[in-house]
Amino acid sequence: MSPTKVSEHDPTQDPTYVIDTNLNLVEANDAWRDFATDNNGETLLREGARINVLEAMDGSQKARWEALYKALLRGDIARHTERLSCPSPTLRREYELTIEPRFSDSNEVAYLEHRLRLLSSKPAARLPGIHVPGPETPTSEPGVEKHAVSIQSKCLPLHGNGGDAVWTHHETDTRAWWLIADAMGHDERSNRAVQCVRALVAENLGGSPQSVVQKVNDRFIQAYRNDEGRMFVSGILCLIDMDLHKISIATFGHQGLLTTNMGAVKLEGGMPVGVLSDAGPWPEQVLDTRAIGKRGMVFTDGLFEQFNDTGEMYSIERLYQAFMETQDSSLAESMDRIFRSVERFRDGAPVKDDRTLLGFEFSG
Repeated sequence: MSPTKVSEHDPTQDPTYVIDTNLNLVEANDAWRDFATDNNGETLLREGARINVLEAMDGSQKARWEALYKALLRGDIARHTERLSCPSPTLRREYELTIEPRFSDSNEVAYLEHRLRLLSSKPAARLPGIHVPGPETPTSEPGVEKHAVSIQSKCLPLHGNGGDAVWTHHETDTRAWWLIADAMGHDERSNRAVQCVRALVAENLGGSPQSVVQKVNDRFIQAYRNDEGRMFVSGILCLIDMDLHKISIATFGHQGLLTTNMGAVKLEGGMPVGVLSDAGPWPEQVLDTRAIGKRGMVFTDGLFEQFNDTGEMYSIERLYQAFMETQDSSLAESMDRIFRSVERFRDGAPVKDDRTLLGFEFSG
């Protein structure tokens, strides 16, 4: 079976492309090629090469879409729809993405067709400045520096409240939880989803981060069972116990950890919350706090996936370099300097995602 050719050379057509079961691009119309060019998707436009759609992704975004595609190809999901925001310096555009399977003669999923429908287009508002979360935003409390574990965060939503969230909780002076989470998109629906995960984590503390994520996934799926369209949330949940010299980390479709002594630690990733009810068990890694060094930091993919006006990505490598170069600063100042580094690199290029940092530091 070969994919039905999508329409080309018609400016009224919705951007449409088709991938096979190996996630390779096999068909695309001109409307989609124009869309990819306008949104840093040149990686997907190479002529004469087998192009995998995951090549243009990294971090939690890649894990999220890989999990979604597997579910669609297995038939666990009959159809997927979500809203995408594609802002530029002059326009703020909202699209609806629909992914539907195409079946072979033997009734097996052979291809996945993606279709984008423009919902709205309006002049862009002025890009927001760096936002330091206030008391109503999950972050460290004013006296947190007195704890053996200090935790602070900074976020820069794309617009509104965005789709990122952080949360911290000190059980004792030496035992603390933290969460960083990133929902699909960055609109109001995304914010509701990520705040739902944050609330579920707070309600289900106990045991290990792995067991908490399992409970959160079950309850999140129940909460969104009747909601139109699926929502996925990626993130990291961590428990630091200074008395036991342990940092226990459960990841659900998210990126790694930057540390003073161990460098950039690659974490074994589980499936994002909200994909499947039986997605667990989620991997949990245990690190020695003494091996990490004085400081660690995690981030959402919007930070290191920021492009400049030449199409170059900031990258995890630059993020780690900025992290190490600011070790002489306080934790709060270090995060400020990292954000300024990203802004200098961006140099006026469009911001297309929420950007968040969460840092922790051991005293003594």
